[in-house]
Formats: sequence, C-alpha cells, structure tokens
Amino acid sequence: MKLPLSLIKTYVDIDRPIEQVAETLTLLGIEVDAVLEGDVFELSLTPNLGHCMSAIGIARELAAAWQRPLKQATVRLAEDGSNGGLKVTAEHLCPRFAARVIESVRVGPSPAWLQTIIHQMGLKPINNIVDVTNYMLYKAGQPMHAFDLPLVTGKELHMRPAQKPFEFTALNEMTVQVPAGTLCIWDKEKPVALAGVMGGANSCVSENTTSIILEASSFDPMAVRKTVKATGLRTDGSQRQEKSVDPSTTAQFLDEAAALIQEIAGGKVYARVEAGQAVPKPKTIPLRPARVNQVLGLKLSESEITEILHRLQMRSTPHGIEVPLYRADITEEIDLVEEVARIYGYNHIPRPLPRITTSQLAHDPEYLFETELRSRLVSLGLQEFLTCDLISPKLAALTGTQELLQAKYSKSEEYSVLRPSLLPGLLQATARNLAQKNETFRAFELGRVHVPTEIPMVAVLCTGNKNPAHWSEKSVDTDFFEMKGFVESLFETLRVSNVGCIPSQSLLLHPSRQAEVCVGNTVLGTVGEVHPSYLQAFGIDQPVYYAEFNALLLRNLSGPPAKMSPLAQFPSSERDWTVSLPPKMHIEVLLQAIRAVECPLLEQCTLIDLYTADNKRNATLRFVYRDKQKTVSFDEVEKAHAQVITAATNFSACKN
Repeated sequence: MKLPLSLIKTYVDIDRPIEQVAETLTLLGIEVDAVLEGDVFELSLTPNLGHCMSAIGIARELAAAWQRPLKQATVRLAEDGSNGGLKVTAEHLCPRFAARVIESVRVGPSPAWLQTIIHQMGLKPINNIVDVTNYMLYKAGQPMHAFDLPLVTGKELHMRPAQKPFEFTALNEMTVQVPAGTLCIWDKEKPVALAGVMGGANSCVSENTTSIILEASSFDPMAVRKTVKATGLRTDGSQRQEKSVDPSTTAQFLDEAAALIQEIAGGKVYARVEAGQAVPKPKTIPLRPARVNQVLGLKLSESEITEILHRLQMRSTPHGIEVPLYRADITEEIDLVEEVARIYGYNHIPRPLPRITTSQLAHDPEYLFETELRSRLVSLGLQEFLTCDLISPKLAALTGTQELLQAKYSKSEEYSVLRPSLLPGLLQATARNLAQKNETFRAFELGRVHVPTEIPMVAVLCTGNKNPAHWSEKSVDTDFFEMKGFVESLFETLRVSNVGCIPSQSLLLHPSRQAEVCVGNTVLGTVGEVHPSYLQAFGIDQPVYYAEFNALLLRNLSGPPAKMSPLAQFPSSERDWTVSLPPKMHIEVLLQAIRAVECPLLEQCTLIDLYTADNKRNATLRFVYRDKQKTVSFDEVEKAHAQVITAATNFSACKN
C-alpha cells in the first residue's frame, strides 16, 4: 500500500525526518518496504492491521508512539435542509449506510494537488468526483461510491441479497455472474452495485453527470468476502470492508467527502439520509495487569498499562478496557497485552535467561511412535508433505466413501469436507509439483483420516524416475516394486514381522497392480499404482504409486527395539532352487511354506531371479544354511535342503 506523508500530516503533527517516521512504524509492527520519492511510504500490512489501511490509521499509531494528540478534520459544508427525495433501506448485513444527493456538480479533472496525491497513492486520476472517493478511501479508510442520480431509478437505494443469480457489468467493464444470496445495492428496478466491492456500469459517473448520490457504508465483512470469492472482483474498498469498517464514523467521513466535492466541483448538497442498525457500543474486555506482566516479563503498574492503552484511544472502565470500534482485531485479553507490548516497545522488554522446567508426565506413546515413524521415513529418502484435513466434496466423492463429515462453518466449498483418505491431498500436491516441472519425488505424510471416526494414517507416494538423469545409464520409471521396497524397508525398521500380501479391490488403485498388506488376519493397508482415471481427475499424466497404512495398527504390531548380534563365527553354505510356478500363484505362498518349515539350519531364503515366458513362470530361490555352534557339513546341508524343498513343494501343491 502506498501512502503519502502529506495525508498522514492532516491528522498528526510530524516534525521528524521521514527516516525516523519509518523507523517508528517498523517498531510498531508496520513493515515499511520503501520510502519513495515525494515522501511516500510503501507499506506491507499483516492481516491483523486492517485499522492501518489509511492515513488516519497510521496517524493514530504515530500519535500513540510519540504521545501526541490527533488532529480533527474541519468540515465546512453548506447543505439544503431537505434530503432531495432520496430513500434508502438496509438490513442486518449492512450495519450502517449513509448517502447524500448533490445536484449541479461540474464533473471534470481534479485540481493539481488532488491529482498529485492520487498519483502518489499509485492510482490514476479519473475525474474530480471519483478522485474524491479514492482520496477519502486512503485518507480515512472509508469506502465510498458515487452514482449518477438520473440513472438511479426512483431515487432509491436498497441494501439486500439477490433473490436469484444474475449477470452484472461492473465499473471496470467486466461482466460477472452473481450468485443468489449476494449482498447488492439496488435501485427501484435493478442492481446498481455489488455491496462493498464495486459499482455498476449502469449508474457510474461520467463527464455528462450533473447530479450524484454519494454513499458511504459499512458492510458485513463475511458478506463482502463471499462476494469477492464468487465474482473474482477484488478492490481497495473490498479489502477494507473485509477487515471491517467502523460504522460510527461513516456519516462523519461522508460529510467530509461531500464538503470536498462542493469545494472543487460545486453543487447543492442535500441533507444526509441514513439506514441500518444503531451504532453498536464499543466492546469492553477485562484486563489483568498481573497477566500483562506475566506474559511480557515486565513490572508495569496498572496506571502505566492504562496510560499506554489510553494513547491508543482505549478507555479504562470499572469493567475493563473499552476498545474503539475501528479495532475489530482486538477481541480478547491477550490482544490487549500485545498492544501494550507494541507501544511499550519490544526492544525495551528485557531478555532474561529462561528457566528450565521439565514435565513429570511421560511422553504420549502415539507421539513417540509418530516421531520414530517420521524419522524412519526420512531415512529412507522420503520427503514429508503436509496437506489440509479439509478437501472439497468432489474430491471426497472420488474416494467412494459414503459417510463424509461436513465442516459446520466452512468458508469455502473447496475446504468443506474432512478427508476420508490422504490420497486426494497428496495428489493435489503432486499435480502442483508436476506443473512446476518437478516430475520425480518420493513423499510421505502422517495425518488423520475421518471414515467417519478419526484414524491416524501414514501414506507413501512415488512418481517419476527411479534414478536421476545420468549419461552412464538410461532413466527407468518408478514401478510397483520400488514402492514395495519402501514398504518392506519401513516394516523392517519398525520391527513388524510376519507381513504378507493378499489381493485387494480398491477402486482408487489399478485393478491388477495393487495388494492389501496384512499381518495374519489384520489388514494394515494397501499398496499399488493409482488408477489412471483417478489421476486424470487431477490432471496427472504419469504413473503414481501409493501406499497407505493404519499408523495405530503399526504401533500395536511394532516389535521391541532391535538388538545387535555378533557376527557369525562359522561359515554358511548356499543352495539355489529353481521351481516352476502356475501363472496365477503368488510367490508369497511359496515363501510362507518355506518359513513354516522347522529347520534350525535355514538362516535365509531370498528370491534372486524370476523368469516369465509363454504363460510359464520360473522362480530361483537362494537358501543360506548355517550352524551357529560349528562348521556345517555337506551332508547336513543336503539333508536340511531336501527337507525344506519337500515341505515347500507339498505346501504349494496343496495351495494350488
């Protein structure tokens, strides 16, 4: 936001170099990006500083920091006693609405001084009427709009939501679709403005205008925000309405604007017409001096705290601190504590050595397990992703979950349903990465899903190439077995034993490239390739492999910490076995048969080769035999190997 120093000077005396003014604003928490030529501040305001989006807002901060009084603007307005036949109405979404009829105005270029200020604010001068409304917006933070009076049917302005959708052409000549329920300003026949956002082209001021209706208003911030979201129109006025506009000063600044128009454009000003609710009383918030000192580490007296807040136009009462209406960001005691800290000066707060305190409570087992799980996944080369628990109903419906939990007070349709799976959020992140040409990554997420009960889950996602681009070898695409390797490594580091796979039928995964991972009869989750049709919904055109597991079950099945064992003192002996398998038989069935054999000498069994051709499959397994007490003999190995082969062959034959 660009703000000329000359505007600020209308409310507070400034006799210091502009560099000192910028330093004071920085100490108050208002970031000054630059001081531009012509004594113009370029400011960056955080969302809580809506009250500083004007010259008077900055002047209040400087007056509080320097302990100087605020100057009041002098209004010299000659007005007619009647209201010019104007009629206005407003409902609860418009707390305050004020308007005046001004006749016989001369629309033309603004005076040089006003054009200079408009340029300094980063705007383009249009005409003296529109320039005054922009001038008052930046000077007082009060959005205003001028209507061409003959174009307003019936001399009536009514604030009410639209009953049905309609098409609206705004001042910037952009035509937008306005949904039902949008708060608008209507004349007797048609909408003439989107309330708090922008006026319409059907009633705007032009060089032929001779009579106007000048309005200033305070609208419900949430209603304005919904209009901005629905129409895509965002203006300087709507930004201030979204932060809340003080309804108690609406009439005052309207009078100031009318007086300025009368001065530079002439005209006959009629009496002010107002509508809306009664101006609310300022909120009173209890404040404990002991709490202020406890949070800030100070020893301020009650009178010192009161004096600091008084400099911010906050009055002390027997029931607490009375906060002015323009400070909508202050809602509870801790906000007042922050105000004391700002004005007292963060640089004046001492920094003693912290006291070390330890809790007597044991760490939560779930927290400890998630910490270990996160460490294991990072050690496997995976990067952690964090996605939102809330997703859109459209994405939630793609998962096939029937019972969805709806957020009660969602501000957007895109974030209105609690996720039934981690996959939609991770695929959204994948799509964003691919759009930025980051086509290869390995990711994981620890989060909770709601189906409808809350369940902690861990998900792993892989896409792109197995190896980075290099001249010595060709790039190979990620496949199911790389994901399988991540899953096996994870279970091994978590000491989860007796893990097996069975066929699954998840609609989110490719029908022939997926499996359920289980321990006995307990299903831990699924692993596989994401279904191409599901990827298409996110605009992803490359394979994505995904695994999702119940973290609670993993914690319950996780074994004790691993213990180091000494290296074997006696040599091992190896045997290879190649076996023909039926086309549809899972190798896991054969491996389970081998694990079931009671053979003390069998130390390890590994699949080292798999050959498939002409509807036949041959698997080669390597067996390692070792006796921990002595060197194993050839005859003992042969006997043990024959025992294992016989048992495995009989078991697999029965399963087949």
